[in-house]
Amino acid sequence: MKNLRFTQVTVSVLGLVSLFLLALGLTAASLIWNTRQATLAGAQAQSERFVSGAQTSLNRSLLGVDVLLASMDDLLDLSRLVESWIDPKTANRLMHGAVQQNMMVRFVALINAQGHVIASSDPSGEQLDLSLPAGFVDEALAQPLSSLIISDPLVSFASSERVLYFARYIKLADSSKVLAVAEVQVPLLTSILIQGVDISGLEVTLERSNGQLLTSEPVHDELSGKKLLPTLALQPVSATMQRMAARLSGVPAIVVTRPALYRDVLIAASIPIDAALKDWRTQRNWIVGITLLFALMILAAGGFSLWYLSRMAQARQAIAQAKVTLDQALDVMVSGFVLLNTRYEVVNWNRRFEETFPWLIGLIKRQMSFRYLLEMTVKHFLGDADEADLESWIESRMALLANPQAPHEQVLPNGQSIQITIQRTPDGGVVVLYYDITELRRANAEITNLAFFDPLTHLPNRRLLMDRLQHALAANSRSQRYGAMLFLDLDHFKNLNDTLGHDVGDLLLQQVALRLTACVRDADTVARLGGDEFVVLLEDLASDRCEAASMTRLIGEKIISRLNPYAFTPPQSE
Repeated sequence: MKNLRFTQVTVSVLGLVSLFLLALGLTAASLIWNTRQATLAGAQAQSERFVSGAQTSLNRSLLGVDVLLASMDDLLDLSRLVESWIDPKTANRLMHGAVQQNMMVRFVALINAQGHVIASSDPSGEQLDLSLPAGFVDEALAQPLSSLIISDPLVSFASSERVLYFARYIKLADSSKVLAVAEVQVPLLTSILIQGVDISGLEVTLERSNGQLLTSEPVHDELSGKKLLPTLALQPVSATMQRMAARLSGVPAIVVTRPALYRDVLIAASIPIDAALKDWRTQRNWIVGITLLFALMILAAGGFSLWYLSRMAQARQAIAQAKVTLDQALDVMVSGFVLLNTRYEVVNWNRRFEETFPWLIGLIKRQMSFRYLLEMTVKHFLGDADEADLESWIESRMALLANPQAPHEQVLPNGQSIQITIQRTPDGGVVVLYYDITELRRANAEITNLAFFDPLTHLPNRRLLMDRLQHALAANSRSQRYGAMLFLDLDHFKNLNDTLGHDVGDLLLQQVALRLTACVRDADTVARLGGDEFVVLLEDLASDRCEAASMTRLIGEKIISRLNPYAFTPPQSE
C-alpha cells in the first residue's frame, strides 16, 4: 500500500515537472522571438531617422551648390553678354568671392560648348586645367531646361582626390550657352551624409536610380561609378524599407532609401541584420541561460521532492533523535528561553531561564500556564503595588504574547538588565528569549561618558556643550528669551602645575568644577573645554535683554566669589 502511494506521488511529481518545463520553454521561445522583432523594428526606425536627417542635410548642401551656379548669371550679367564680351579677370575675381561663401565647393568655372574654360574662381583663372568626364558637357548643355546635373565620380588631377562635378547651363545674349561647373570633393559630401552618426555596421550610399554609385561610407573605391545591383525603386516622397542585400557588402540587411531633392539621385542606408541583432543575441543568450537555469532548478526541485518523499520515514526518526540533542543544546545556551504552545502553556525551558528567575525554580512545570509564572514574577517586581497595578502589568505581558513586537528590556530587582524577545513558532506557539545585557548597558554607559564628559572633572566636554548650545539657541528662538555663556580660565594654572605637580593641578580643576556646578541651576551647563578653560551656559534667563545681562553679571560675581572669595569685593549699595 505504501509503495503504491509512493508510485502515485512520483508520477504526479514527474507530470508537474514536465508541465513546468514545457511552459518554461514556450515562454522563453516567445520572449526570444518578440525581442528579435522589437530589435529589428528599432533598427528600421533608426535607419529611417538617419536617412531622413541625411536627406535634409544633403538637399541643403545640393541646393547651396545649385544656387551658387545659378547665381553666376546675375553675378556676371551673362544673359546680356556674348562669350567674347566676358572679361576673364573681372569674372575670375567675382567668382572667387562667390565661392568663398560655400564651403563645399572647391572652385567654379565657366565652360563653353567646346569644353574650354572661359573663367574660373581658381587662382589659375581661365588657364584652369579641367578634365571633365567624357560627354558631361554635351549632356549638361542638352538639357531642355537649365537644371543641376551631377557627373560620374572621378579622380581630380589637381588634388588626387575623388570628386564630383555639378553643372548648370546659362544662356548668353546671343542664345548660346555656357556651362557653370562646380567641383565638390567626395569625402566632404560623404561627411554631410554621415552627420557624425555612429550606428553599428551602417552602410550609406549616394547613387543614381540605375544603381551607379556616386559615394559611400565606408569608402569602396573599387565600386565608385559602378552600378550596384539590384537597382533601387525611386519613390517620389517618402522613405521605403526593404529586407535585401546590403548595397556594399551584400549581406542580408535592412535597406532604407529616400530620394534627394534633385532628380535621379537617392540615399540608401543599409544596416546588416547581423549588426542589428548584435545586442539581441546577447539578450537571447541571457534568456536561454536563465531558462536553462530555471529548468535545472525545476529538475532539481522535482528530484529533491522525490528524494524527500523517499526519506520522510527516516526523517521522522531523525527528528526524534534531534529533539534529544536539541534539549541538551538548549541547556547550555547563553540566553534563557521558555517555549509555549498555542494556549500559552509551558512546553520547555532551559537552565539559564531558571538562573535568570531563581524564584521560579521548583515552581515551573510543563503544561503550566505562563500567566501563573507572571503572577509569581510580578510579586518580586511590584510587591508593594495594589491589585490593579499588578493585574495591569500581567495583562500587558500577556498582550505581547498575542502580538509580538520589537525586543524590550526589563530590569530585575537585583539590577540585572534583561532583553526579552518574543517570537512566533511555525506551529502557532511562542518562544520567549531572555538575554542578559547588563554588561552591554554598562559598556554603553561608559562609552557615552567617555564621548560626552571630561574624564577628570566629569563635566560635559566640548562635544556635549555644542549639542546643548544648539538646543539652547533653538529654545530661546522659540520662547524669545535670552541666555548667556561665560568663559573662564584659571590664572597662573601652569605655574601651579610646574611647581606642585599635575596631581595637585588635577585636584584644583576638580574643586573648580564642583564650585562652578554649585553656582548655577540644574538647567544650566558647566563644561570643561580643556586645560584650565571652563564654559558656563546659562539658559532661559529673562525675556528682557537688560534683565538677562544683570542676572548674568550677578551669576558671574557669584562664581568669582566662590572661586576666590578673597580677591573679589562685591559693589556696595548706596
